[in-house]
Amino acid sequence: MVICPGRRKDYEHEICHHRLRRPPGEDKRKIHRPAHLTNLEPLDKQGRVILAGPLVDKVGSLLVLEFETQDEAEQFVHNDPYTVHGIFERVEIHPFMQVLLRPS
Repeated sequence: MVICPGRRKDYEHEICHHRLRRPPGEDKRKIHRPAHLTNLEPLDKQGRVILAGPLVDKVGSLLVLEFETQDEAEQFVHNDPYTVHGIFERVEIHPFMQVLLRPS
């Protein structure tokens, strides 16, 4: 999961990468996916989801999300259904600064 506190101010983002648990992770992921997407919906409606999706090698997911603070980002990760239900074995949050953006 990628978290972006203060993006509008200084363009510094935080990246959080989820590692998928195996073997039950994939099955549990399918069950809890609707709740995970519902959890992302308010951020998406506010334009705070920069990108989101699973890694194609099935080792986890990558999300770039915008938050005002590190604490807000950590609370989001802590309360996400994929975290709550143990689908990810770990979550990493890292600083990130977007340099290039494809024009829309």
